[in-house]
Amino acid sequence: MRVQEDCTSFAYGYDGRIAYSVRQIFHVKKLTFERDDIWILSPNGGKRRLIEGEKFTRGDSPISYKVVAFRWSPDSKQLAVELFTSKMTNAHGDTTQGTQTLLLNDTGSEIKIPGGDSLIAGASDAQWLSDNNTLVYLSANASGAGPSTVNELHAASGRITQPFADHWFAAVAWYPQQQGGVAVETNTSRSGAIKLVWLDLEHQTIRDLANLDAYVTGLSISPSGRRVAYYIDPEVLEVRDLDAPQRVARGRIAVGTYFWAADDSRILLKRGPAQEMRDIVWIQLPPLAIPRPGTPIPLPQPIPQPIFHDLEYPAFAISPDGRQLAIVDPGHDNINIYPLP
Repeated sequence: MRVQEDCTSFAYGYDGRIAYSVRQIFHVKKLTFERDDIWILSPNGGKRRLIEGEKFTRGDSPISYKVVAFRWSPDSKQLAVELFTSKMTNAHGDTTQGTQTLLLNDTGSEIKIPGGDSLIAGASDAQWLSDNNTLVYLSANASGAGPSTVNELHAASGRITQPFADHWFAAVAWYPQQQGGVAVETNTSRSGAIKLVWLDLEHQTIRDLANLDAYVTGLSISPSGRRVAYYIDPEVLEVRDLDAPQRVARGRIAVGTYFWAADDSRILLKRGPAQEMRDIVWIQLPPLAIPRPGTPIPLPQPIPQPIFHDLEYPAFAISPDGRQLAIVDPGHDNINIYPLP
């Protein structure tokens, strides 16, 4: 299956549909705007446009945006669409930029929040929980940089709470099936210990998992919810058992974008910066074990196994059931979908 569009971002839903954005550049008088169209692709090849970017407005000030990420609700009926926006603030052309999250249902209607809007300013890394009504997301501090707080929005009532007030996080990976997620806890000064913690949203409690030597990027929970991985160095991926966090493994694996295999045993990795052309490789993860006191954690170097020979691609994704692979073609930015080898 193929989507012959200039795709900028995409993500699988739990029902096998794909939400994707298509770059749209247009001009109004002397001004140039980018506002991505938003589409849904069904497994049978049918397509539906949810948002026509050129017609999307907010207030009287001109706005541009590009889609950063899509996140589906567990019932695959709603989307949280992370946008990077640029809004003109005066006649001199000055702009303000920031991250916002747009709430949509799968028919293209915006989800209006009582007393608010469908566009949540400053919200990133959003995730719908298992009730398909509660949205959790990170909100940056006043400076817009550094660690963030966790906010919880109840869409039906518009009520927003901070379940972990006075706690700050560098990253979070949500797991809606367990009403929680794994986070890297830090503080506003980025000094002191960095901790891996479990956030229990139902009981609004935090459980310490492990102290980390460092954290760089890539926090992710495996499909089973039993393992978590993250980079502690641009060349070192660390994996832990969430049921027994003292069981750990490290591998010399270059930083990049990755997805878990369905059985948690390996990852599919595109090394290097996001959207940069690189090959896509399977990486077998090292076995987890409890390190002996006073001895360093072993650091093996797994051998990458390319799945498209030496061909390079800018982006890819694995379907939630682990059976399909979607990749973006180099040059044309089309999405191609294959059975996962």
